Amino acid sequence: MAQYFDERFGNNSGYYLVSATEKQVPIPKDKPKRLIIILVDGLRFDEAKKLNSIKKFKCSIIDVSPLSMSRPVYTTLSTGVEQDRTGVRNNANELPKNGIAIESIWEVARKNNLEVSLISELTWWKELFPNGFADYKTLPIDKNYFENIELKDITLIHPLYIDEDSHSYGLNSSQYTDSVKRLNLELDKFIDKIDIVNDLIIFTADHGHVLVGGHGGWEEGLTKVPACFLGKGVNLQKENTILSVRLLSPIISIVMGIPIPKNARIDENEIEEIFNLLDEKVYGKEYISNRKSNLEKFSSDIIAALGENWTQLYSRQTAVNYTKFIALLFLFSFLNFKLNHYTNVSYTYKNYIYIFLFLFILVTTYIFLRGNFSITSVNTREKFLSFYFPFTAIMIFSGNLINYLVNRSLQTILMNSFLLSQILFIILSTHLFAFGIRIGFPLPLPELLFLPLFSSILGIFNSIFYLIVLLIEVATAKFFK
Repeated sequence: MAQYFDERFGNNSGYYLVSATEKQVPIPKDKPKRLIIILVDGLRFDEAKKLNSIKKFKCSIIDVSPLSMSRPVYTTLSTGVEQDRTGVRNNANELPKNGIAIESIWEVARKNNLEVSLISELTWWKELFPNGFADYKTLPIDKNYFENIELKDITLIHPLYIDEDSHSYGLNSSQYTDSVKRLNLELDKFIDKIDIVNDLIIFTADHGHVLVGGHGGWEEGLTKVPACFLGKGVNLQKENTILSVRLLSPIISIVMGIPIPKNARIDENEIEEIFNLLDEKVYGKEYISNRKSNLEKFSSDIIAALGENWTQLYSRQTAVNYTKFIALLFLFSFLNFKLNHYTNVSYTYKNYIYIFLFLFILVTTYIFLRGNFSITSVNTREKFLSFYFPFTAIMIFSGNLINYLVNRSLQTILMNSFLLSQILFIILSTHLFAFGIRIGFPLPLPELLFLPLFSSILGIFNSIFYLIVLLIEVATAKFFK
């Protein structure tokens, strides 16, 4: 379970990938000559608002939940399909050679004779959408991407140094402060070179970071990122409104006068949110009216292909998954009870109280030290393991030492350790059978996603300690015999 923790998230086939086609896309009266999208990896909204260069923009907030992880967010903002359905749910799973089976805004743009370019340190965008970019440039992180990109009809600039310094040093570090200063300087110089009378800049991010560095769950600072606009075609009337990350690709479609990606989800109540961004003087009333009608038809066609609305789908599948989880938890607990009865293994209420207190102290101490109990605390695998291994060993040793000092009995320690192993096995088995080897649709809570990794490693150390105590008791019994 621990070994394949990340791999359980992904499924390249996706879920409920219904599609529709926007026919007869109207021609706008006018539109931006060039669209420049700046996606700053790892920049949370409150930190973005501190940038001097952002004061020139008008900003909304994008919500990237449920998973504040890079590759899942790249996929959702490119396709308009939420992370629950794309199947791209981590940064590790191997992707098909021909990319994912969901249409992106980059591919739509190229089909409509627009040139699309990208600059990044990563190759992930190309791996996700091999046909999405005519010009794809990868450069080391120390290079100024804003000076090394040739602007096309649509250009995506993807600097990563803020994310990397956040991971390595945290948001309170001098390294992070230096990265923000660098971004501010590079962005200021870049904006000065752009013709904002004719071009449009969208400034955004994929996720934020907790103060100590890390992301993954749905903590506030992680899921709220900037959606800032500067230039032709957008006239944001109300700042700091919250938009779903799904809406970024439809917004690009509409401001550039190209079709919506065919798998995109646009809820009926979100259509007005999109068009509130548009400058009517640029696009004309007729384009806006016709495009609204198109989106309403597109949204209803998607629902028709799905066979139910999104609320019904999510509610139904969530109820099925959690009902299954609870039922299996009871079933495995009952089977374990019967097995214990058959093998004459019996526990007292003191054993259960000890395990409850131990797990409570373990989790609360972990949250105190790491800041959360979700996949955010994993940050990077190496850092997580270098913390969690000694932490778990110390907690198990300390708990059992206190237990021994109170009870003066190795047998009690063995019973408590065996009970903990059984409980962890029940939790892991329930998780596996309820949510699947490949976690299905929709994603469970971030805490439940994290539970298998946490429980597996705890189980390993508990088993090791159990064997050590068992050997000590056997050796002691032989010695005194």
